[in-house]
Formats: sequence, C-alpha cells, structure tokens
Amino acid sequence: MRTWCTCHKGFLLLQHAKGKDALFPFNDSHDKTYNVRDNSIWEKTLKPRLRERIRNSKNIVLFLSSNTVSSRALREEIDYGIND
Repeated sequence: MRTWCTCHKGFLLLQHAKGKDALFPFNDSHDKTYNVRDNSIWEKTLKPRLRERIRNSKNIVLFLSSNTVSSRALREEIDYGIND
C-alpha cells in the first residue's frame, strides 16, 4: 500500500474538486509543460521547467511538509515566484 505525504494529499484534493466542478479555479501547471523525472538534472531540466510553470501560473499554491523544508526546488520556486 502506498502512503502519501500531506502535501500530495492536498494536491489530490484540489484535482478532485476540479473534477467535480469545472468552474473550480484550479489549473494544474504540471499539465502545461513536459513531465520531469526524479533523476533529471536540476540546472538543465528541472529549473527551466519549474520557471516555465510559474510563468504560466496566476497563483502558486505551495504544500509544505517536513519533506520539503530543505528542498532546493522549494526555495527556488518561492524566490522566482516573488522576484521574477
């Protein structure tokens, strides 16, 4: 049985709400760019895709957990979302 972190459960909740109500204001930016793999290179693949997703977004929802507290991607996402 797979267990999900709280942040993933929150994301699934938003997806479910959108599925039940087409007018629910949630668009998954992951659907707007290519998928990435966990072993992708940060500077070459992950960072450019993350920035593209942020540019295509009107709002950013961050799910924070003990798993994300020291995440380089999270720090970059917050910095880019605020300053660029």
